[in-house]
Amino acid sequence: MRHTSLSRLAFMLLGLSASAALRAQGVFETPDKFQVNLTWQFTSIDTQAQLVHKGGNLDAGVGLNFEDTFDIPVQKQAWAVNGTWRMANRHMLDVGYMTINRTGDRAVNKTIEWGDLSISGSGKIRASFDTSFPYVGYRYGFYEGGDLEMSLGGGVSYLSIGMGLSATGMTVYNNITGVTTTGGEKKGEFSFPVPLFAFQVDGRISKNWFMTGYYRTIYISTSDLKGGMNMLGLTANWYPSRHYGMGIGFERTLIDIQRITTGDYEARFKYNISGLTASALFRF
Repeated sequence: MRHTSLSRLAFMLLGLSASAALRAQGVFETPDKFQVNLTWQFTSIDTQAQLVHKGGNLDAGVGLNFEDTFDIPVQKQAWAVNGTWRMANRHMLDVGYMTINRTGDRAVNKTIEWGDLSISGSGKIRASFDTSFPYVGYRYGFYEGGDLEMSLGGGVSYLSIGMGLSATGMTVYNNITGVTTTGGEKKGEFSFPVPLFAFQVDGRISKNWFMTGYYRTIYISTSDLKGGMNMLGLTANWYPSRHYGMGIGFERTLIDIQRITTGDYEARFKYNISGLTASALFRF
């Protein structure tokens, strides 16, 4: 999997952050032991997914675009919480959590293959795509100079994905049991740990303004999981007081899973989340 444009954007943003920090004068105040960010994000989301019974051919089917096919909202407001504990001068522990759950329904008049079901005829299909992104990681501040700190590390995001279809008033044929019903539903649920390499730049750009840029990435290829994940963000933070502040920024998460197997099902999906953020900041 190659995402050249995403990687270029990530390093461009981090380069801008570092350049701004290097132009600042003075030194950091005594580093904060704890930092907590409560973040609101207005996201734009693109979702493509496919689910087949284990042993099926993922390459033979056509992935469904959930926004276009089932009228799932393209835009969604989301909340996240992130925190950093500076355990020692150069050693930091990061934690975070975000969840995005979306549903949509639309009258459909075509055949859809999903899991072990073949859905046909004219009727309504309700779709859901639920995700959660807990994260924990460690970073080491390998460079500290003036108002600039650069750190490297790694962590794990334990992704939980639930994607399902529920048909009403349509003919549903089960390809495994051979049973035909009017209406039916099938949901695929996948949870798996994703280790991530992390790079972060933090710097002061004026007396009360700080900037943070980060990039996290991984690619995995095993018998049960093949794909990758890229996360990047750039924020500008204003602290009118020593312990409280606010921030604005941009974040993007791209998850491209070409194959994942669990239980009786295999799936592939591409999940692209990007948007502006606004944060309430606390440090002490």
